[in-house]
Amino acid sequence: MIKKRIISIVTFLVVFFGFQKTLFSQFTYLEAGLGLNTLPIYSNFGSTYTSYTNISVRLSGVIRVKRYLGIGIEASIPVVQSSKFSFKQGTFFNFESAYKLEYRPSKFDYSFKESPRISVFARFFLDTRINSYVDVRVSVFKFTESFVFYRDSIPPMGEKYAIKKADFDDEIKYMEVSPGFSVGIKPHIGKHFFLNFNMGANIYIFNKTSFKHKVPFEWDSYQHDYSQVNLNSQLSKVKGVFNMNLGFGYFF
Repeated sequence: MIKKRIISIVTFLVVFFGFQKTLFSQFTYLEAGLGLNTLPIYSNFGSTYTSYTNISVRLSGVIRVKRYLGIGIEASIPVVQSSKFSFKQGTFFNFESAYKLEYRPSKFDYSFKESPRISVFARFFLDTRINSYVDVRVSVFKFTESFVFYRDSIPPMGEKYAIKKADFDDEIKYMEVSPGFSVGIKPHIGKHFFLNFNMGANIYIFNKTSFKHKVPFEWDSYQHDYSQVNLNSQLSKVKGVFNMNLGFGYFF
C-alpha cells in the first residue's frame, strides 16, 4: 500500500511540476526525504511522560515563481510510529505493587497514530547562495488516539466491596487542519541537484477531552471505600509538534 502511494505521488509531482515549469517558474524542485516528528503530550518538571513520534517518507515539489518566493506541495507518509505513555496518577500507583496485584490490569495501553498528510506551503527565500528560507504551511491529515484498559472483576474480601470488571476500548479520530512553519537551507550541489534541511513546528488542536475513566484502585480502610485513579485523555487543548526534515532532490 505504501509503495503504491509513493509511486502515485511521484507520478503526480513529475507531471504537475513539469507542466508548471513551462509556464512561469524560475526553478522547479522535486524532492524526496525523511522527516522526524515529535509530539510531547504530557510533561512535568522537565520530563516528558506521554508522547508520540513518527518517522515519515516525504515527497515534495516547489515552483520558485520569483527570485525570493516559492509555492509548494508535500505528501508525507508515516513509516515508523511509536507512542510512550503514562498517567499522572496511574503511573504513580502503576498498579504494580506486590501487595496490590489484584488491582493490576491485564491490558493497559495508550497509543497514537497519524495518517498520510498533504501540506501546501509558501517558501520565502532569504538569499540566493545557500537558499536559506522560511516556510509557512497548512497540513491536513487524520490523528487517531487509542486507549485500552481491561481488568477482571474482583470479589469481596472481608470488609472490602466487590469491584466490577473494567473494560475500556476507546478509539477517537481527529481531522487535523494544522498550521505550521519551518526554517531551512536548500543549497545547490552541482548543476541540477540540491540538499534540503529544515526544522520547524506545527500546531495540533484538540477541542475537548475525548475520554474520562475512573478506576477503583485500592481499599481505603479509613474512608471504608475504594480509592480511584483518574485515567483521562491527555490530548485536550493545543499541542505543539516539533519536526526535522532532510531531503535530496533535482531541480530544473
